[in-house]
Amino acid sequence: MTRVLLILLTFPIFASAESIFDKVPVSTIEKGKLKQESVIGSFCWHPKEGNHFCADTGLVSPKEEIEIKPNSILTLKMPNQENLKVVQYSFVPVTTEMQTAKEEYPGGYNWQGGLSEIKELKLKRKLKIKTRLEPGLYVLSVSAWWKNYDDANHGFLIKVTP
Repeated sequence: MTRVLLILLTFPIFASAESIFDKVPVSTIEKGKLKQESVIGSFCWHPKEGNHFCADTGLVSPKEEIEIKPNSILTLKMPNQENLKVVQYSFVPVTTEMQTAKEEYPGGYNWQGGLSEIKELKLKRKLKIKTRLEPGLYVLSVSAWWKNYDDANHGFLIKVTP
């Protein structure tokens, strides 16, 4: 009985998922002059006092990758950065199987697969992520929690070249 009620209550969210995803601010990563905006994955967001909406997704990324060298340092810019509570990230190597299983998603791709080693970022004025990756294609998944109880997963697509 509870499951049926839950499905009925969440149906309006998925009926207009694209507009709801647009309400969650994106983050960016930068490497020199290269810049990429995130695609929003799972989140719970509170746009107004007393209101909130949530969505659960898989591993997401933009369609176009940003190309970097191994052992690069990426600068991460988050919305409302001064009120962050926790930021974690994971680089997920994209396999051939995952590439053929990728699906269209608002603003990018939803990949089949899960997170690998999760690391926590130290909260500083400038958020830096060290890549230390072998050449290949990766989804960078960044999860953030804010002091006001907002949370969101931000996905990026990274191509590491020799």
